[in-house]
Amino acid sequence: MKTNHRTLRQAASVLALCLAPLAMSACTDHRLVTEATWKQQEAPAQPQVQRVDVQHVVPFAAKDLEMTDVEREALAMFVRQSNLQPGSHVSVAAPTKTATQAARARNRLASVRNELQRMGISSSIVTAEATTNQSTGDEIVVFAQTVAVLPPDCPGYNQPISLDYEWRPNTRFGCANAVNLGLMVANPSDLAQGRPLAAADAEPMAAGVARYRTDQTYPTSEGLASVPFRVTTNQ
Repeated sequence: MKTNHRTLRQAASVLALCLAPLAMSACTDHRLVTEATWKQQEAPAQPQVQRVDVQHVVPFAAKDLEMTDVEREALAMFVRQSNLQPGSHVSVAAPTKTATQAARARNRLASVRNELQRMGISSSIVTAEATTNQSTGDEIVVFAQTVAVLPPDCPGYNQPISLDYEWRPNTRFGCANAVNLGLMVANPSDLAQGRPLAAADAEPMAAGVARYRTDQTYPTSEGLASVPFRVTTNQ
């Protein structure tokens, strides 16, 4: 009996040694971290600008040759919404269907071009065809290019949130600010390039230099309350 108990104890010990690595491997994570988890922060998000083609249709009645006041206002609204500044250039076309419409197209093109010229926008005549069956042939089409803002992809804003290797959310700092800037900017082309500065008023600039040279600058040691926003002099 002693021999049998000794044999059972030896077998149990061997079995325990065999099962120990399996138990340890089941409790540990097989993923091995072989490098630091630090990662380079992405560049701050910026709204992107892109030039897009836009067009406006000026409809005419069957026998009309001049624009109506309603169509003049609609054309002016198109110019404002497309941020077409004075000095811009557009194209105009008359996709006619009959000989009678083609004969009237000359006067209609002149009416639209004169209205554009009055707003400071030059134009040239091009050839165009209707892409749908909704065209009657009595329209004048204005083709232009404008600048549109493309918002960046922001996790949690306009894109789903994704997690990294350590289950942390991937974020882009400043992304929401970039989207808001693109939504608020009045003229999207300002994000692509700045505007030229207007001529400076030489008189206030020269007066500031004169005060500096004569030691009559505005005091700043007493706080901002002592610095006026505007000074009116009789000089």
